[in-house]
Amino acid sequence: MKKISGTNFVQRITFLLAMVITVGCTSQGVKEGESFSGDGKYRSKVGLSPQRAKNILGSYDATHQILTILKYNQPEGVTDYVNSMWEIQEQPYAGDVVNSYNDGPPEPGAKPLGPFYELETSSPALKLKSGETGTHTQLTCHFEGDEKGLDAIAQQLLGVSISEISGVFKTTDQ
Repeated sequence: MKKISGTNFVQRITFLLAMVITVGCTSQGVKEGESFSGDGKYRSKVGLSPQRAKNILGSYDATHQILTILKYNQPEGVTDYVNSMWEIQEQPYAGDVVNSYNDGPPEPGAKPLGPFYELETSSPALKLKSGETGTHTQLTCHFEGDEKGLDAIAQQLLGVSISEISGVFKTTDQ
């Protein structure tokens, strides 16, 4: 699996997305999953289709010991999500249900807006008639504490330990 990272992080954030959970978090840990560093140095976006994503994702800031968890409603069997690419779409409803955006310079030599990163969830694409409504629910929780306490939360909700998360970037930063 491909690992994306940088050095001298503005924020030491290990982004897990649902990729780690879905793509191969086995007994060998996060190393087989996808990871994405939110360092604010390279503008990029990565996401998962509803067929691959779970209804939970998270990030970990090791410097500040903050674990962020997003849980959202993902209707079973729904696959139509708006494709957010800024271009004319051949498949406008083949989009992602979860994304992470990492800010960075829009072009070489330009300044980024941040640095910042975003975790995003999307509702299904809905063709609503006048008076109809749709609901998308997302719960965002920021847990701050010692590694032991955060580790228990990460293992219970994401199925990986804080040391596994942190270890992905210790090996790729060298």
